[in-house]
Parts: sequence; structure tokens; C-alpha cells
Amino acid sequence: MKAEKALPKSEKKLKNLNTTKDKFFSIIAHDLKSPFTTMLGFSELLIKNFTKYDTQKQKEYLGILNQDIKRTYKLLENLLLWSQAQKGTIDFKPENTKLNFLLLDTLELLRQSAVSKSIKIINNVPEDIRVKADQNMLFTIFRNLISNAIKFTPEGGTVEIGCRHVETYGRTSLRTNTFLEIYVKDSGVGIAKEKISHLFDISENISTKGTGGETGTGLGLTLCKEFVEKHGGKIWLESEKGKGSEFIFTLETAH
Repeated sequence: MKAEKALPKSEKKLKNLNTTKDKFFSIIAHDLKSPFTTMLGFSELLIKNFTKYDTQKQKEYLGILNQDIKRTYKLLENLLLWSQAQKGTIDFKPENTKLNFLLLDTLELLRQSAVSKSIKIINNVPEDIRVKADQNMLFTIFRNLISNAIKFTPEGGTVEIGCRHVETYGRTSLRTNTFLEIYVKDSGVGIAKEKISHLFDISENISTKGTGGETGTGLGLTLCKEFVEKHGGKIWLESEKGKGSEFIFTLETAH
């Protein structure tokens, strides 16, 4: 009887593992290969026609190459982190961390992406707020959520990052005064309600192009969910199609 009851669970687990494996190889075969094709094409054009192109044209092509390299590096980094998380080999070292200090590092990394789309970044995180977090994981969470916000926000839009005490808003059942809600809010295209529940699932292929034609895999959000839950927190999305998105996650405060 026990074996019969356990069988459906085992089958479901195996199916999920196979789906995850298929998605993983799909990312490697397509999403990792595609930008290299673009980079090779533009680099060959530059090599063959470098003396023919004026400075502006050279700068334009180098800019395209630079953006593709950054996006590919981010994807590769996410793939490596995610594979480590699946194997349980990733280090988890939570410590007293100044939230704004880590956020500023992330914003500096993504500054050019925002500038290229004339997107205003609003940092509403107070300087004295501290959380108990693994700095590498928190940096990855911020990087993915903010880059996603930039990706789905049209030119001239805004991306706002801030935090609030759970006791003030009461959106979770976590203990009062213990956790912070940290949010990344954008004025972008928003997400249809029927897609929200599948957003953090790697087996669901719902990735769409950004407002500037940016591509993605959805792997970053899966990684965010795993890292937030590793900290004992929760992550969710509040969004409406055409009305922007607000990703919210909770972390334990540090004193």
C-alpha cells in the first residue's frame, strides 16, 4: 500500500526532473548559442570593414557587441548558480548586511542598461537598513529583478526599489518586526494574471521579449525564488497587463 501511494509522487518527481533537465539543455542549446551567433557576425563585420566605417559606426557596432556580451555573461552566471543550487553545492553564508550598500553595487552594474532606455531608477532604500542575508545570493536577486524591470519598461519609464516593515502592510503571516518586504516596482508593460502563477517555474516557458527587444529565459526568476526561500522568505508578484509590475520578497532584518 505504501509503495502504491509513493509511486505517483515518484513519477511526478521524475517528470519534474526531466522537464527541468530539458529546459536546462534548451537554454544551453538555444539561448546561449544565439547571442554568440550575433556577436560573431558583428565582430566579423568590424574586422572586415573597420577602416571603411567612421567612428560613429564603429562605436555603434561595439555597443551592440558589449550589450550581447553582458546579457550572455548574465545568463551563463545564472546557469552556473542554478546548477550549483540544484546539486546543493552552493555556499550559504547569511550575515549582517547593509541593504543599500549592496543595492548601489547592483545599480552601478545595470546603470548603462537603464541609461540606454532613458529609464529613471529611484532608490528608496534607507541607508541604515540591515538584513541577515548571504551577500552573493542577495546581489543575484537584486540583479535579476532590477534587470527584468528595466527589460519590460519602455523608454522614459521608471524603476523603483524600496522596502517596508511587514507590520505596516501585513501582506505575509511572518512575525511582526522580524522581516522586511523589499520591492522592485516598474512602470512597464505588466504581466497577465493567468501567467503570474507560473512565473517562477522553470518548466514553464513563458519568457517574452522586452520593450527594447531584449531576450531572456525566465531562469533568473526561478533562481530568485530558490535564493529567497533559502533565506526563509517569500517572493511574489503584483501586476496587471499594461499597468507595470511589483516584485516583492521578504528577508529577515538584522540588528
